[in-house]
Amino acid sequence: MPNTLTTGRYAAVFISLGTFLNLLLRDVDSAFVVPDALIVAALAVGAVLPAERAVPVLTSSFGLASGVFTVASFSYFVRGQTGGVVIFALICVAMTVLFAWRRNLPVGSCECSAGHHRAVIPRSGVSRAS
Repeated sequence: MPNTLTTGRYAAVFISLGTFLNLLLRDVDSAFVVPDALIVAALAVGAVLPAERAVPVLTSSFGLASGVFTVASFSYFVRGQTGGVVIFALICVAMTVLFAWRRNLPVGSCECSAGHHRAVIPRSGVSRAS
């Protein structure tokens, strides 16, 4: 089973490509052109970064996308329509939660193989992950 980062990379490519194609092929409301373009860029960049940089970029990018796609979904609902964008919103919310939860895992339980996590014990005796 793929780990959170691999799943996030695939989801980022899927959402980024789908959003890019939507911008090219459909008449997107002008209020969503710039936010959608930012989502395309942020998710595409996050998908190709090394693990230690990808996690925070994908977390924030999926968070941004969650907000934009949720607003877009409700703009459809207000008009009495349903749009496929609600699927993108749900995927992005789920990925934001997974990445945010993953960032708070105890030291040593990280799914990545970068080996960059170490226990740091400050003088107060409370340990934190770096």
